[in-house]
Amino acid sequence: MKQTLFILHSLNGNTKDSFLDYVKTVAIDLSFEVIYPLFLTSEKSSYDNFREVMRQYQDEFNENTIVIAHSISANYLIKYIYEHKFKIRALISVGGAIELSPNELAKPERYNSIIKQKSLPNKYEIEYAKKYIKNIYLYFSNNDHHSTQQMFSNFINTLNATPIMCEGYGHFTMKHNVKDLPKIDILLKYLKN
Repeated sequence: MKQTLFILHSLNGNTKDSFLDYVKTVAIDLSFEVIYPLFLTSEKSSYDNFREVMRQYQDEFNENTIVIAHSISANYLIKYIYEHKFKIRALISVGGAIELSPNELAKPERYNSIIKQKSLPNKYEIEYAKKYIKNIYLYFSNNDHHSTQQMFSNFINTLNATPIMCEGYGHFTMKHNVKDLPKIDILLKYLKN
């Protein structure tokens, strides 16, 4: 039986234009079964939609499952894991944050601020994630326009995540010409069962 790797896209769905193809190729070469669900994006994004889409993949979740979650999808995944009481091998968050940014706090009426606020995991969901996600990693950059370095530090400290800093990668989108995730081959080899 192949080990499942989920790749979850960002709020605006632009993961497919950045690192998706690279990571998918690496994962398939390592004999992972790769699943890339498509969620509603932008103003239509919600945890309810996330849950509905993921319903068809529930049987794929087990203690060997790995999830690469770009941006907001890490929050949705943490909520989903808690709701279904799943245990998984790893969450690899890419540019994730479990709090609102200064820009989102300054403009709470914008759709992305409203959606992000609703996505934030609560303390019970965070505690569950820390206990039942065996490995948590955070890919982050020194020039992310969505999140601050303090937000990344808070993510790392709150979730006991292993940091992976990528200089110049922004929010891991085409805006910064991102086409890969550095060292993802080494990380996936390490997480392979």
